[in-house]
Amino acid sequence: MGNKKPYTLEMQEKIEKYIDGKMTAAERTAFKQALSADPELQHELTLERSAREVVKVAGRTALKKKLEQFESEIETPVRRIRPFRYWAVAATVLALFTAGFWFFQNNKTPVPADIFADHFEKYRNPILVRSGENITGNNWEAAIEKYAAGEYAAAAILFQKSLNEKNTIKYLAHFYTGASLLAKPDADVEGAISAFDEVLKSDNDYRQQAMWYKALALLKLDRVGEAKIVLQELEKINDYKKEEVREILKGL
Repeated sequence: MGNKKPYTLEMQEKIEKYIDGKMTAAERTAFKQALSADPELQHELTLERSAREVVKVAGRTALKKKLEQFESEIETPVRRIRPFRYWAVAATVLALFTAGFWFFQNNKTPVPADIFADHFEKYRNPILVRSGENITGNNWEAAIEKYAAGEYAAAAILFQKSLNEKNTIKYLAHFYTGASLLAKPDADVEGAISAFDEVLKSDNDYRQQAMWYKALALLKLDRVGEAKIVLQELEKINDYKKEEVREILKGL
């Protein structure tokens, strides 16, 4: 433990963005890579999730008042702090945190939003040619550029516009519309689900991908029952994201 890295505000901000699903796809990928190689970061992520469970267990309003009171006393000049009050508040917060940590560790059902954060990754960039069919529409080409650049809001609009172009493969445009909407920092989750549903209306080679991302989107919205049905169907296919699907289902 002598080489333990100091806990920084930057680390805290990254953890919060990750849990809240506010990272860009590139940020999320980088964070997950760092997470897999850094036990200390894994520990801090667990603690942050536990702390959030404290709020649920102890009551948001009561805990908020305690923390605000504690914070105000910390900001007061040291000579004005009453030691017994400082330690009383600190002990209360610590007790609540410990209770939340125990609850989190013993709660066998993962938080759906955490599952989304742990498993969502931007889908690979689309290409101009697929299955021997040429896609030459201007909107499609512009959408590809925006998607590759991480400009997902603009990409989603252009993929939707490409549906009106002659050579567009419809299910592909719908899929990447959904992928773009889900990858935005302010994800349009409902819109993404609708786009993936369009893909699932026909038999095509993006059905499994659409099912996977639809399930993740449903989990982000805490619609666990619907997500479970989609994942169970995907598991039967036993191909795309097989291990991750089984891992998620095991915890639901």
